[in-house]
Amino acid sequence: MSNGINYKALRDEIIEFNNPKKRDPLYQMRVDEQSNTELDKLLNVFYENPAYTNIASKLIRGINILGHANVPVAKELTEQLDNIAHTYATRHDKGAGMGWTGYTGTTAMAGMGHEVKQRTPNMMKIFLGQEENVFPESEVKPSSYTKGDPEQGWRSIKDYSKMSFKKGMMREEDEDAIKKLKKAVDTGTYNVDEHAVKLTNPKGVGIDFKTSVDLGNFTTSLGYDEEKKQYFVSITDVWDFRPEMYADVYGPELLPEVIKGEGRWSRDSYPWKGKLDSAGNVFESYEDYLEDWNWERSKLTTEASFLQATGESVGVYDRYYLPKDYSDDLQEYFK
Repeated sequence: MSNGINYKALRDEIIEFNNPKKRDPLYQMRVDEQSNTELDKLLNVFYENPAYTNIASKLIRGINILGHANVPVAKELTEQLDNIAHTYATRHDKGAGMGWTGYTGTTAMAGMGHEVKQRTPNMMKIFLGQEENVFPESEVKPSSYTKGDPEQGWRSIKDYSKMSFKKGMMREEDEDAIKKLKKAVDTGTYNVDEHAVKLTNPKGVGIDFKTSVDLGNFTTSLGYDEEKKQYFVSITDVWDFRPEMYADVYGPELLPEVIKGEGRWSRDSYPWKGKLDSAGNVFESYEDYLEDWNWERSKLTTEASFLQATGESVGVYDRYYLPKDYSDDLQEYFK
C-alpha cells in the first residue's frame, strides 16, 4: 500500500474487469440492454458527481505516469487500464462507448487505397502508449495555437494523406475572411492571429484533403508564410479526449421548446415532441427532455475524462503550399 492506495487490490480488480473471457459489462448494459445494477449504480455516481470523476481521473492519470516510468505494479495496472480504454473506445456499436461508431485508429476514407490504410499507424494505440509513435515530427508548428504543445509533440501525417487543389471556386462561405486575408498580405499588414482563415467548407474553394489517419475533428486553415511569401493550407488536430469539449462536439443537439410559426396560417412546432429518451420512452414534457439532455452530456464528460486520463495527447500539423496556378486563381477570384 502506498499513499493510502492498495495497488495490489486495485490491480486485481482491473484484471478481473478486463478478463477477455467475459463480455465488457458496460457494453453488455448499453448494447444488449441487460440488467447490471451494480455497475449502473457505480457509473451513476460518477455521472452525477463531477468531483468524484475528477478524483478518479487523477488517480488513473497518476497510475498511468508511474506505469510509463516502469514503476512495478503501476506498469501492470497501466497496461490493463489501456486495454480497457482501447476496448471501450473502439466499439463499433452506435449505442456503446461515447455514442460514436468507434475509434479504430485508422479510417477507410475514400480515395486513400488499401495499401496506405494497412500501413497507417494506429492513432488510438499511440495515444494510449500501446504502440510507438512513428509519425515524424512536423517541420513547423502551428503559429496561432496558444494552448501549449501536445504531450507527444506535433507530428506529420503527410505520408498517409493526400491534398489536392482544383481551380474553379464553387462556394463562398469564407469569402469575406479570404478577402481580408488577401488585403492584409497585399498591404504588408498580415497577422496570423487576425487574418488566417479557418475554412468552413474547404471543398467549396477547391481544397480536398484525404487521410487514412483517424483524426476526427480537425481544422483546415488558409494562411500565409511571410518568409516564403507563399499562401498555404494547414491541417491541425490535437488527438485526445478533452472532456471540456466532447459534450459540445459529440453530444446531443439542444432542441428549442418551441419554434414560432410565421405567417397567418402557420402553426408553432415543438421539435422535441416525439423524441425518445435514453430509456426509449417518449418525452412527456420539455423539462423531461432537458433533464435527459443534461444527463447524456454528463455521461460524455465523465467517459471522456476517464479516457483522457489513460493516454497522452498527439498533435498533428502539416502545411501544404498552394500551387502557383491555384494560388493565382484564388487571389483573382477573391480580389
